[in-house]
Amino acid sequence: FVYALDPVTSAKKWEFHANSNVQSTPVVYRDFLFVAEESGTIHKLDLKTGKEIKSYNTGGQILATPVIDGDYLFVGSGGSMYAYNIVGDSLKWKNNICFIDTHGQALSLTSHGN
Repeated sequence: FVYALDPVTSAKKWEFHANSNVQSTPVVYRDFLFVAEESGTIHKLDLKTGKEIKSYNTGGQILATPVIDGDYLFVGSGGSMYAYNIVGDSLKWKNNICFIDTHGQALSLTSHGN
């Protein structure tokens, strides 16, 4: 569950039922709250009501808190880094993360998208 509380009274304003654990901290961008489930789903919620606007499933685990820069939400999931266009509600790109072996050799680095 994710709860929104009134800052003065501490009364519950709304709650959002996630389908799996939420390991990371939800992040705010303008009038939206982004909740990343451990199962790989990112939810874009209306900050005032808690109603889901859109969701996107990465297909991998999300354990770290997403980061917002400009109009983009960046999140690591399942060995990849995702750039989600917040305004356009679309995936901008997905890059596999480069893994380095014990000999300093890059094992994987690929890119999908712009």
